[in-house]
Amino acid sequence: TALEALGVAVRNEMDSIELYQELADRCRDSDKLACRRFELLAADEAQHREFLIAKWKELAGNLELKPPPSQLPRDRVTREQRQRMNLEDVLKLAMEEERRARELYLRAARETEDLSGQAMFRFLADIEYKHWVHLAQELDLLARYPNYLRPGPQPWHPEPGLGSRGPGETPKRPQPKEG
Repeated sequence: TALEALGVAVRNEMDSIELYQELADRCRDSDKLACRRFELLAADEAQHREFLIAKWKELAGNLELKPPPSQLPRDRVTREQRQRMNLEDVLKLAMEEERRARELYLRAARETEDLSGQAMFRFLADIEYKHWVHLAQELDLLARYPNYLRPGPQPWHPEPGLGSRGPGETPKRPQPKEG
């Protein structure tokens, strides 16, 4: 139902907020600008959550919103579990969450009969794609500069033993999966 889709969407935004706050915490001591970007992503997701809650109230009236459990993979549900992951894997997890959210919103836009709901879900799908692109850029920088987002004055230096990559040796950029 539309209400179930809204509940899943709210949970998805809650999971994303937590992931972005965690990424901001991880780079707080190394790259203030990257930290701020992750904080802004968390703020975007919080705004999306509010859009969805407002739509819920419009459709459900006084019926209480009870989002389902976390939609994150079971082995990555808790912050402690994600703390054991490296930064690259957490970025990939966040990218996968953005991809799933986009698919959810596109499906919801197709299935809802409410024109306002369709527009809202398409808007959210476009924003989630924008977030995916942003995360892909962060992942690309991390692949090219392994010290990026780590404490230290010169993040452009490769890790010892890796050597440097020339212009023709740029790693392949990630591409969105087609749903």
